[in-house]
Amino acid sequence: MIGTGRVSGPIDDTVPPHNDFKAPYGHVTAYQQVPETEVVAAADLDEGMLRPWCERYSVSRAYADYREMIDKEDLDIVSVTTRTEARAEPIIYAADHGVRGIYAEKALCASTEELAAIAAACRRNGVQLQYGPMRRFYAGYQAAYDVLVAGEIGNVRAAFVPAASELFNSVSHFIDEALYFLDDAKPIYVHAEVEPTEMAWVDNVLDVNGDPFVRFAVVQFEHGQRLVVTDLGPGEFQITGDDGLIRSSGDSQRWVVRRFKKMDMEQETDIGFTGISGTVAKVRDLVQAIESGEPGHSNLDLAIKGMEICFGITLSAHAGGARVDFPLDRSVRLTQSRM
Repeated sequence: MIGTGRVSGPIDDTVPPHNDFKAPYGHVTAYQQVPETEVVAAADLDEGMLRPWCERYSVSRAYADYREMIDKEDLDIVSVTTRTEARAEPIIYAADHGVRGIYAEKALCASTEELAAIAAACRRNGVQLQYGPMRRFYAGYQAAYDVLVAGEIGNVRAAFVPAASELFNSVSHFIDEALYFLDDAKPIYVHAEVEPTEMAWVDNVLDVNGDPFVRFAVVQFEHGQRLVVTDLGPGEFQITGDDGLIRSSGDSQRWVVRRFKKMDMEQETDIGFTGISGTVAKVRDLVQAIESGEPGHSNLDLAIKGMEICFGITLSAHAGGARVDFPLDRSVRLTQSRM
């Protein structure tokens, strides 16, 4: 474990009961529920956090330097739960020093250059990456996706996300859940606007001071599909098709499907599911990816796609909402992520 902050484990103390999002939420507690995994060491610069964390979760070996931990321990998997701006270096070091799988929180990194470096390190070493956004692993989302695949709403046209939130800390989650329902389609371009945020070009890199608060974003995908993010709300996540829609209430507390009938709508039908721990599911997915050699369900390519959309939103917003095409041909760097 690299980083012993909230998401590494203590998040379990703070998340209220939920129909779909079940504990454990933290990395260490999820590993402890998967028989194939054992947490043997942790690293954190803050000894005041590290020592109590290791005592609480019965982790015997503690390191101030993650490099020393990776060099000394024979690790198969490393979790990276540091702040965003401190995430890329340990991911790359782990990939280059024998680790077979990496579970990295979102946002994956703080710049387009870091994103490219992470991708190169994982690919040259054959490392499986598990990216932080977890909603595609929750039972409610999977049950709703099964309804979509069964053709209940026809051809999917758009995903609508009411997300009055910071881009890299929160909207990155919603981008990934939309990609899930859009079959991880290829993004073509984006228009976006964010709350006033200090941004400036420095040596041909767009420096972004802080995590921008998204007002709206429209991402166009191949085959005509769209993702629409808006701060107008409150509202509910929704997937719209030619013949109906699927809607989440209470942030996945309830899922329903509506089928269109001419100009009217049929009665809503609940989509049944039994909640599970998404974090446990992600750990199992990573273990399977390592053992099979096949990418998991939240892999490196999906991480790149989601992060490029986030960086594209900042570029469009800085340009007054102008269209920004993918793949990006300009660089972005978060100079103070606050995550």
